[in-house]
Amino acid sequence: MKYERNKALIIEQVINIARIDSSKSFLKIFIDSSSLKDIDPDDILGILNQFQNDGKLKIGKTFFGNQLNIKGPWDLIKEQRHYIEVGRIEIEYFEEEFLKLSHLIGDASQSTGDKEFFILYTSDRRILLNGKIEIAQPDFNSENDLVFKYLYERSGREIPLSELKSKIHMRKPIDKVLTNLGFVKGLRSAFFDVNKTTIKFKKKVVL
Repeated sequence: MKYERNKALIIEQVINIARIDSSKSFLKIFIDSSSLKDIDPDDILGILNQFQNDGKLKIGKTFFGNQLNIKGPWDLIKEQRHYIEVGRIEIEYFEEEFLKLSHLIGDASQSTGDKEFFILYTSDRRILLNGKIEIAQPDFNSENDLVFKYLYERSGREIPLSELKSKIHMRKPIDKVLTNLGFVKGLRSAFFDVNKTTIKFKKKVVL
């Protein structure tokens, strides 16, 4: 069970970085500042090597030393940044695998009574709750598709509605778009913070 849960967490990180910037040949998984920080680096590499052997991704550089990262000249905060680079990611494979294993993520929170919920947006535009329950599937390149993709790729960021209107040429009110996407009542309040001028989408929440 531990191996399968670790595999699910690794797959989740691979999907996340692939969606951030798929144009780069190699992307970094920062394992000391993500859900992988409690997994032994050798175990992470072992699972990634299995994916590489199956032709699902390519491993690039790795770093597990004492490199220091200065966040800014104003505070001189330094921290370790351990990472593994991966590229040539076969995103459809990882999305399918994540659907099979996603129920294992969040087990650690069960003892506290809290439950983790997350939204997955697949390559065929399915919006899935916890990787299993389909909320909606907007039409390709429709206003609903473009708006949600924009918000999904910027999860956790507060976005002015004016930015959506200029970038996506959004015509419908944001309330209407969210309703079309299946985010109503509790689902909307859990995953979105919305007011008259801004919106923030949260890909993962604990309730």
